[in-house]
Amino acid sequence: MYLLGECGQWCILLSMLLVETARTFALAEEARREITTACNAAFGQDFDALFSLLPPDGLHLLGRRDGRLVTHLVLTDRRLRFGQGPWRRAAYIDAVATLPDCRGEGLAGLLLEKASALCGTSHDLFALCASRENLYRRHGFATWRGPLFLENEDASGTGEVHLEEILMLRPARESLPEAGAALTANWRPGGGF
Repeated sequence: MYLLGECGQWCILLSMLLVETARTFALAEEARREITTACNAAFGQDFDALFSLLPPDGLHLLGRRDGRLVTHLVLTDRRLRFGQGPWRRAAYIDAVATLPDCRGEGLAGLLLEKASALCGTSHDLFALCASRENLYRRHGFATWRGPLFLENEDASGTGEVHLEEILMLRPARESLPEAGAALTANWRPGGGF
């Protein structure tokens, strides 16, 4: 399933940042290395398995300055449901990374705004698991306060997820249930919410 249908590659200039979009399946090996290197630098941990965990239709937003990748995020389709309610289509945000020497310039925020513009009408909500909450709160995300569950790989049931903090943003047309309801996500490679 594609987040935005066939998008090809296109660019837009935002605050001296050239933003490109590309599907995971269309990324050349050099671009994959750039993304992995940027994530490794931004998070100070090994992201070398990133592409084995992403679906082929993931949509990458790549922010470049003078040809150098300085910020990145990837959007993937996820299914989420509150309590026993219907499954909702979510744009799940992963690997939001800005190189350490470019932090504090609002670059990740520009990518979040672009992601919202790209997926705001096609998805019920945005979700992510994050350690740097302040960045996301500034862009309207709120922490989910209910219990978290992850669907089993074979969809036969669910298991509770502990120690994960999920942040959500809902488009204006959508309302979220009251805090305290269980939130369940569909399984994805590598597990994890």
